[in-house]
Amino acid sequence: MLLAGTCYRALARAVRFEPGSDPLDVLRRTAAEIPDHEFVRLLRLDQARNGRTDADHPPTASRTRLLRANPTPTTAVFAPSKDDELATAARAAAAYLRDHD
Repeated sequence: MLLAGTCYRALARAVRFEPGSDPLDVLRRTAAEIPDHEFVRLLRLDQARNGRTDADHPPTASRTRLLRANPTPTTAVFAPSKDDELATAARAAAAYLRDHD
């Protein structure tokens, strides 16, 4: 949730300037290049806004802090077993951006 805007902008740039690129590779590269201090900044911003997806979920900053402090195989962002699902979503997002550019 905290990186949605960053990844969207990276994918939009790739669609415009790298038309043949693999959208999932663009998202991986973007996520890998985000420095730790940017995560800290995004967490502080979310805390200040008390960001929640809805009333039943804790703030995103709290969930992110918990996941980063206690990594498990189920919290891996780019688990190889999830590549097909992620690739499908990334291709759909890239197609949407191409159609609405």
